[in-house]
Amino acid sequence: MLKTLTDTDKRILFIGNDDAFYLRVRELLSTHGYRVHLSGSGQQAVVEQAKLRSSLILIDAVILGNDGFNACSAIRAQPDGELVPVLMFTDQGDDTAVQRGYACGVTEFIRKPLNPLILQQRVRRSLDAAETHAKLRRSEQRLKDAQRVAKLGDWEWDPGTQTLTLSDEAQTTLGVANRVHVGLSDLLDAVRNTDRPQLRSLLEAAPGDGKTSIDYRVRLPNGGQRNVHHEIIRVPNSSRQPQIVRGTVQDITEQKQNEASIEHLAFFDPLTGLPNRAYLTQHLERYLGQTRQDQDPGAVLCVDLDGFKRVNDSLGHRVGDELLLQAKGRLMRCVASHFEPNVAEQFGLVARLGGDEFALLVPSTSNTDSPESVAAEVVRAMAAPFFCEEQEIFLSASVGIARFSSAEANAETLLRRADAAMYQAKRNGGGRFEEHSETFERLARARLDLENGLRHALARGELELFYQPKVDCRSRALLGVEALLRWRRPATGLVSPLDFIPLSEECGLIVPIGEWVLERACAQARSWLECGRRLSVAVNLSARQLREPDLLQKIQRTLELTQLPPELLEIEITEGTLMHDVVVVAGILGDLRQLGVRIAIDDFGTGYSSLAYLRSLPVDTLKIDRSFVRDVTTNEDSAAIAAAIIAMSKSLRLRVVAEGVETEEQFKFLEKHHCEEVQGFLISRPLPVADFERWCSANSPVGAVTGRVA
Repeated sequence: MLKTLTDTDKRILFIGNDDAFYLRVRELLSTHGYRVHLSGSGQQAVVEQAKLRSSLILIDAVILGNDGFNACSAIRAQPDGELVPVLMFTDQGDDTAVQRGYACGVTEFIRKPLNPLILQQRVRRSLDAAETHAKLRRSEQRLKDAQRVAKLGDWEWDPGTQTLTLSDEAQTTLGVANRVHVGLSDLLDAVRNTDRPQLRSLLEAAPGDGKTSIDYRVRLPNGGQRNVHHEIIRVPNSSRQPQIVRGTVQDITEQKQNEASIEHLAFFDPLTGLPNRAYLTQHLERYLGQTRQDQDPGAVLCVDLDGFKRVNDSLGHRVGDELLLQAKGRLMRCVASHFEPNVAEQFGLVARLGGDEFALLVPSTSNTDSPESVAAEVVRAMAAPFFCEEQEIFLSASVGIARFSSAEANAETLLRRADAAMYQAKRNGGGRFEEHSETFERLARARLDLENGLRHALARGELELFYQPKVDCRSRALLGVEALLRWRRPATGLVSPLDFIPLSEECGLIVPIGEWVLERACAQARSWLECGRRLSVAVNLSARQLREPDLLQKIQRTLELTQLPPELLEIEITEGTLMHDVVVVAGILGDLRQLGVRIAIDDFGTGYSSLAYLRSLPVDTLKIDRSFVRDVTTNEDSAAIAAAIIAMSKSLRLRVVAEGVETEEQFKFLEKHHCEEVQGFLISRPLPVADFERWCSANSPVGAVTGRVA
């Protein structure tokens, strides 16, 4: 039998072996009356679920891995197992786990790090949806029982005597109770006009030895309406008399309401009430199928709110939800202003695709504006200030346009192209629209290929470090090196760092790659030290790496593992990274200085850092950005900035390094202004280890470096 959930019966089974995370989840859910039980492994959980019949399953896929997915599949195979909501915890951006989870039957996913509100809301909504689904199943079971035993309101119609016999339950169901005489005409009069002809036809021409059924609506005496399911069978008769017709009738109003509710949940967004991606996809397919071959059917627009995540994170989800509702209103007004009412109602569809992303279907008719004008109107509308909880909030919108023809009837392709154009608008600064082109397709495919290759590059040994020398500006003696990452793809050769390093930041690969760079650079510096060559090695850290909570421990562990003296490791961060959150970054740099590691600010002069900050920061070195060094002999402003940075560094007792030195004239300028270290193609381009060591041999002992190295 199907089980009904009650307020006192909210058992939840947590599958995982991270005790701290389990205790956190149990604490958050117990305040809402849920009882959370722990199962430490997938196999154990399958056995316990068969006994406990918990109302909801939580699986920590981050810790359990395959065991969690296998447990989900096994639970789904149990009796009524397909009815139990299964929520899975995954890492942020782990799309592979999401795909596997859906394949195993996971209902919904919760991203780590844990958001308490999202956890509580999704548990509650999942249980509510499960209860609704259970009600629907019970309604279907009651219908099967009624069809089997034929006692949920029975009736009989004798065409020969024109007699209709109804049981009490049948009279109540059909809304004709308490009448002395009820004829077939009374029954048909109660049926809605649109359903009446079909019911009359079935009663008069029911199959001789078969069964048929019909759903229809009856009007009740109080003005209401009831949905009715009718089963009809003609009783076999060997005589020439008309056959008697019998059947059962059942009230299925609740079932229809549940079906409508489930359909609404499947096709409409619960917050805004707008159609969702599934509905939009179906609507697009229908629209494309109806469009004439000689008609330009228009375009799809994808709209994303720039800056929404920042507002949502800082002001909370309540404000975020209100902003989404206001954005919906503005989009609806844009549609209304560009289309005639009948066109807007039929085709000018606004949908919410998820998060802060919306979509518009813009048909092309003789009376409508171009997709570009609609997109421009959306951009203008979203640029106006939003007001929420007495706060003025500014957002913008990035809009992508994908045109289509009736011959290209593929809704998913259109949405994907509009989405790609929208992200291009974001990359171009946001607050604008872009139209999809074949170039987008090529760039997107190339980027996907690059990302897929990068995800395997470390394991396949395709990454390597090049080293660029840093020399004393007076003596040109070799002082240290900067470790620079390179990717050598077997099929294409060296990939530009400008292509793959930003990509590694976007997809999160910079963290494991950065650990590899740190370990390899420190190990190489230790190897040189053992050979009698004491060189400092500079390693770049990205903003993403600085946010890692165990960064300090990783660097300390690497120094201990390689036995490299801390003073020979220099950590470089860009000035832009420093100024993004100077207080937090300063604390991290201070901890690194406690280890004995040296700190350098890279690309100095481009990030608007102030003298007051520099005085208080735990920094050893400033590196003049190459854009100033390049023009010191041709541009007075660049020369003045470079000279000022050198002078300021001297006053703050900081070492100064000029990077990107390519000519003797640049070198002499820096030497004249007492710059301490330089690096660049004049000295040497970045070199693989073997080439660098040959370079060292040609310029050893560590001393004067006199020529350009190709």
